[in-house]
Amino acid sequence: MRVAFLGLGIMGHAMATNLVKAGHEVTVWNRTPGKLVEGAGIAPTPAAAVQGAEVAWLCVSDTDAVESVLFGADGAEASLTEGMIIADSSTISPSATLKFAERVASKGVAWVDAPMTGSKIGAQNGTLVFIVGGDEGQIERLKPLFAAMGKKIFRMGDTSKGQATKLAMNLQIALIFEGFAEALTLATKLGVDSQQLVRLIDATMVKSGVVEYVDAAGEMGGCAGEGESRVGSVRDEEECNHRCDLDRWFYLPPGRLFWSVTTEHNAAGLAEEVPSGLLERPIPRLQEGAILCRLR
Repeated sequence: MRVAFLGLGIMGHAMATNLVKAGHEVTVWNRTPGKLVEGAGIAPTPAAAVQGAEVAWLCVSDTDAVESVLFGADGAEASLTEGMIIADSSTISPSATLKFAERVASKGVAWVDAPMTGSKIGAQNGTLVFIVGGDEGQIERLKPLFAAMGKKIFRMGDTSKGQATKLAMNLQIALIFEGFAEALTLATKLGVDSQQLVRLIDATMVKSGVVEYVDAAGEMGGCAGEGESRVGSVRDEEECNHRCDLDRWFYLPPGRLFWSVTTEHNAAGLAEEVPSGLLERPIPRLQEGAILCRLR
């Protein structure tokens, strides 16, 4: 298939590379010039990249970035033609997804929201799990592309339901990180060996894939590498979780707690930490007394 791939972060670069390896005709564009994908064409603008493509695949940072790439200056909208599909693997607002989908539908272009999970390792290995919303027929057309980049597709419903599900997943991951970080901080303050605690967690019902990932990657703190979630970006996703549908507020106390904690991390200059950086660099208020107060 002829694919325009827009956004070459560590996830997007690996995804586009796997599309080329699978034999697809790929043209790439990236906001910061200079990134190349071996075997792919390169375009100076989103509009140029999308010209003549069957599918425009996006993997950019947030809702504003998607809007800019599609509808901003030299945006992809200018080159959209009837029968094309836009597949968006960014994590963005469900309500914005519906708005964007309605706008391109006027040109006869289908929208499939396809955020994914699996991090940079899954992107590199072609083992991503895609969380998809959209028309079943359009998703069927995209299956050769999904197969090149991932191992599973879960259709969660119509357009925007993939994004809604991804936000729900991110909320769970965020709360697991928060709980693990605070439990480890509390144990350390009380003199418990943290590594032994991790081994105990691994042997009990507290065991978690998120904790396993942190432990396997050796990420017990430190700055995020390319393609890894930062505390700041996780907070942005949780802010999206709270604000993406202002007419449909849900009261999510644990989510608000994590939002509050990550706000304090950002204020302390730790926005570039990976979420597991909460483990070794807790914000100043997470001293023993503060933790015990929160447990009461």
